[in-house]
Amino acid sequence: MHQRLGLGVGILKASTYRWVMIKWTPGTKMTIASTTMRGNRKLKTQLTKEQLRESAQTGWTTYFEADSSSLQLPAAKLAHATAAPTELAQALGNSLEGLFFLFLPKSMWLSIATESNRYQLQYRTQAADGIMARQRRIKERRPGYKMKTLQQLQKEQLSFKPIQAHELVTFIGRLCARTLCPFREKMSNHWAVDAQGAVPKGTFGRYISTRCFEEIVRFLHFSDNRGPDARSRLNSDSADLNQGPNAVLRNIEEVPDGLPKRRLIITDRFYSSVLLSSILLQRGLYHVGTIQTNRRGYCKSIPYKHAKRPKSMVRGSYRIARSKAKPSIIAVSWMDKWPVHFIATGCSTQPAKLSRRAGADIVEVQAPQLVKDYQDGMGGADIHDQLRLQRYSIQRSMKMRKYYLTIFLGLIDMALINAYTIYRRVQAARVPGKAPPTHAEYMRLMQVALLSVGAADFEGDLSVRRLADTPVPPSPTPRYTLPGGHTTRQVKIYRITRGENGNETRKRRQYDCKVCSLLRPGKNSWETTFYCVECTEAKTKGGVVDTTNSKGKIYLCQKVRQHDPSASTNSATCSQIWHDLWRGGDSIPPGLKAFRLRVASGRDVQCADSAVNGADDSDGGSSVRSVRSLNSD
Repeated sequence: MHQRLGLGVGILKASTYRWVMIKWTPGTKMTIASTTMRGNRKLKTQLTKEQLRESAQTGWTTYFEADSSSLQLPAAKLAHATAAPTELAQALGNSLEGLFFLFLPKSMWLSIATESNRYQLQYRTQAADGIMARQRRIKERRPGYKMKTLQQLQKEQLSFKPIQAHELVTFIGRLCARTLCPFREKMSNHWAVDAQGAVPKGTFGRYISTRCFEEIVRFLHFSDNRGPDARSRLNSDSADLNQGPNAVLRNIEEVPDGLPKRRLIITDRFYSSVLLSSILLQRGLYHVGTIQTNRRGYCKSIPYKHAKRPKSMVRGSYRIARSKAKPSIIAVSWMDKWPVHFIATGCSTQPAKLSRRAGADIVEVQAPQLVKDYQDGMGGADIHDQLRLQRYSIQRSMKMRKYYLTIFLGLIDMALINAYTIYRRVQAARVPGKAPPTHAEYMRLMQVALLSVGAADFEGDLSVRRLADTPVPPSPTPRYTLPGGHTTRQVKIYRITRGENGNETRKRRQYDCKVCSLLRPGKNSWETTFYCVECTEAKTKGGVVDTTNSKGKIYLCQKVRQHDPSASTNSATCSQIWHDLWRGGDSIPPGLKAFRLRVASGRDVQCADSAVNGADDSDGGSSVRSVRSLNSD
């Protein structure tokens, strides 16, 4: 079937909080950071702001209601694949504990426990001084007050019991139980020892003490406040521009990694923009989504001025605009009960029928096919949000004072819903004819599984594979799979930039891609930080590749550039073009100009440190050769 990727599932947006990004890999620290506290990330494209503003006025060919059906573009050919749980997920289908640790691995909980204990130690070390100051103030008012010494206070504060990883999992299990049986009056009723009439006594005390639960809530932390990446209050004014489109691009770099291109990305109006559609098209991905009419570059002549459909207007009327600069980009203003605006690439504009509700009846409403594609794709994201936020939501079961803890619970909700989706599908396949488990039944079984996790489960092998029913071979993990074992690596050369606020930022240097240099004659080449290690070693006759020196490397983009939309390279990355089509540079098509490969010299190696510090990367002292392939010496 055609594969679509709805990115509304992968991003958590709290209504009163900033956007967050979780980044964690095994063996590293887990960090939860607001994107508004990260550096700016500009969307790279050939379109400038002035061009987008001008395009909004004159850059579109419009088709109004009378002739909107005359523009009938076919849909682009999407990648064909089957959607199913992975082999490991199916093997864990009978183990709720295994599904939980599949999405939230044990190494992550160990990392959270380590950072929580570090934060608790930092807090308690300073708390003794604060308590001592309060004692002095009390002593001034009450001369007979007996003060404790600073050494006694420090000993009391530092004699805490560290938080264990299995206690964090038990904490989540208790919150799962709270979603099923909440004491809405107050949280402490879960530890009540006596029943009051028909209100039963609490049961939390059998699994986790009140003090342990409160300390987890108080000291739950994910990063070192004193680490080199921590920002001070004086350096927290940087903003992430275009955070909606940037969130899509971050997901695109992670989610479909290693999978074929030509997929349809579906977004809502917070993410969509003309700029995003253009960038996704350059990467070999198609896009459809609702859009705000004030987005830069969106056609200004087709949006309806009515806030609600007039009675004189037929439901399902629509207007279409087609970009003159990029004919693949289509804008649609469709009138349902109120106007809805779309931006799309690779979608069909042929008329279609949608089922819409009109009071108690269901009616057929006309709309372009791209509107139907959007509704079909966003249905999964809507159902995911409903399951996560409605009846059995951990995020809504407990109010946190710190915003990032609320967001963390929301991410736990996402993992639980993903596990529920797999569990329901695997159980239905294993027991045909039996009704799949309900959401409530799943949450009841999940909290039982999480409460059974102990300290012994975090000893020895932490791999989730040992919880599977059958042995599962390890899956390949390279980010870019290249023929013949070729791998890519990033250069370790940086430059220092200074923002408008005067803050310095270290950025990795970029260099011209070898494939782009050949396929874009007369234009500036795309730049990248990745190079092929094996191709570079072959050119240097098996020498050791110096990552701190820029010379003599085969730089290759890891993205689809679409140099020629009609060519066979339309859906291939520059790295795939170099290795698959050009056989490592041996089969460069005739007629393409030779590129200049700078081979490192002794002086370049000596200048590596200056390049790291942002010095000018000149070509002096390096030998330059014009080559056709790696074997042309």
